[in-house]
Amino acid sequence: MGRIAAPHGIRGWLKVVPWSQDPAALIAHKVWWVKIALPRESLAPPAANEYYWSDLEGMDVVNRSGMPLGRVAALTESGAHPLLHVVSGPGTNERLIPFVPAYIDRIDVAARRIDVDWEADY
Repeated sequence: MGRIAAPHGIRGWLKVVPWSQDPAALIAHKVWWVKIALPRESLAPPAANEYYWSDLEGMDVVNRSGMPLGRVAALTESGAHPLLHVVSGPGTNERLIPFVPAYIDRIDVAARRIDVDWEADY
């Protein structure tokens, strides 16, 4: 058990003040990750060309040839840049598309579509 003391860094980490006699017990505990959520209405609207990841999930992904590549199933941070996880259906391979301007041509939030510079055979 512990108390959240302060944010740490820029990746959403938190400093925790342990209440336990043995702080190492927190690390040894099998399940200690906790998701913290805020109501959507409490968040500021994203600035131009900025997006909440949750808004991108479920969007259709289409390449420059007009070929549908699938839908965004998730986004993850790879260290170098975020990755779009794009799936086209059950039993198909997942595509990992870097979420960087070199590959993302356009995001149309209203149409729920992301246009990418990414071929189907990549």
